[in-house]
Amino acid sequence: MDGGSFFGLDRATGCRAPPDMVKARLERCGATRALVGALTALQYDTATGNDETLALCRRDDFFLPQALLNPAAYRRGDGLVFRLKQNGFAALGVFPHWPGNGGDFDDLSLRHIAEDAARANLPLFVGLQQRTDFAKVARNLAPAGGALALRWMRGSGYTVLSEALAIARDHTNVHLDIAMAVQTGMIEMLVRELGADRLFLAGNAPFAYEACPYYLVHAARIEPAARQAIQDGTLARLLRVPPTAGDAPADFARLMAAPKIDTLYNIGSFDVIEPEADDAAVAESIARFGAEIAITSSMRAVFDDMAAGNEETARFLERAPAARGLVVVNPLDRDGSLAELERYAGDPRFVGAKTIQDDAHGLALDDPRFDPILERIARMPGWPLMAHPTGIGAAARKHPGVTFVSEHGTWRHRENADCRNMVFDLCTSTPLRAQTDIPDLIARAGADRVLYASDAPLMSPAFTMGKLASLDMDDAALAAILRGNALHAFPRLRLNAP
Repeated sequence: MDGGSFFGLDRATGCRAPPDMVKARLERCGATRALVGALTALQYDTATGNDETLALCRRDDFFLPQALLNPAAYRRGDGLVFRLKQNGFAALGVFPHWPGNGGDFDDLSLRHIAEDAARANLPLFVGLQQRTDFAKVARNLAPAGGALALRWMRGSGYTVLSEALAIARDHTNVHLDIAMAVQTGMIEMLVRELGADRLFLAGNAPFAYEACPYYLVHAARIEPAARQAIQDGTLARLLRVPPTAGDAPADFARLMAAPKIDTLYNIGSFDVIEPEADDAAVAESIARFGAEIAITSSMRAVFDDMAAGNEETARFLERAPAARGLVVVNPLDRDGSLAELERYAGDPRFVGAKTIQDDAHGLALDDPRFDPILERIARMPGWPLMAHPTGIGAAARKHPGVTFVSEHGTWRHRENADCRNMVFDLCTSTPLRAQTDIPDLIARAGADRVLYASDAPLMSPAFTMGKLASLDMDDAALAAILRGNALHAFPRLRLNAP
């Protein structure tokens, strides 16, 4: 049972999401029912849009009706919430951040909606987009006492899980959408600490790659009863409808088992909640998610001590036979970077270099301080450089003898697709189609220049597989992206393949 999708025309992007398309996408994920609301209610008029929702749900019982409310148009005392319940709506929804919807989570009108929803015994689904929204919901909405279901509507939620856990522990009427639980092992942690009956999934079609939360749930190592609760039981209880009997996503087993090379794994900490970030868990997850090779690098080398972090990577490669390494370089330490490249040049387990030039150093890749490092890499056969997109196009044009791997390559790929010495990994922290347009990346760069990558354990490999499962892709292109392209982008992978 899907806990939140939309239908209609999105005025911001021009995307049309007719109900049949939304239904087909969700059925492919294994859903047999879906809570939906009309985009008309969010971006034009709530009454008109909610009438459209009721009409759809009366035609097709796959859909469950959610009445969407605009806090800027809400008047307490007119009995609207109670009329909506009498008309057959199963839930209410508020999305204050949506353009055209007024209000803030501290507004009185939103508190009144929560109080009226509690009196009417209707669950209230709340769309969040900022870390501070959780505290505001805790102050203003949760005390009303009604059932609250929190949906994360932005990118990945790895920076907000501490707030999500805090509000759920403090308020037992709060339920969490697992789409925000992208870290490897995060769903398992939420089940242990909150219970599966506090969790649900929402595909957020058509805006998100709808299969992502379904893949996260099916990849989680939890008991069948807990998985069933997240898939169906929590929502059936909240919406007061019979439980369903959905299946696993159509391609789940095939994608999990498919031969693949994961070109982005992380060693070390991002200093957020990371349930399975220790070396032993990372090494185990490489095999569990079907990667025959995983290319790793040290976050300590990126954000702290370059040499000490690269040593951490070398030690990890000793305990993880399927792992390969990237040598992290630092443009502010030219001599140290050149020494690190020399140190690992002869080690066949290291297959390239890496920098996160913007987040770590506040630089673009075409900064002159990178030039001596890139000139050295150009003289190292088979060594590409992985970097964030900032300045990568100018650097690639300046150094045509280097292969550049654009990390999170759907960001700014349009301006760099003509760089023939560049390939693009497809992992990003967001499931939103507009922010990580994989079909457009493939169309512009070609399927032979796109790499499978997960950014694990910061994000579960199931998250990236869910994006791929949300696309219509032929088998040859999928096989190239999952494995074949990496062998060309990282030639040293062939030196001692597992």
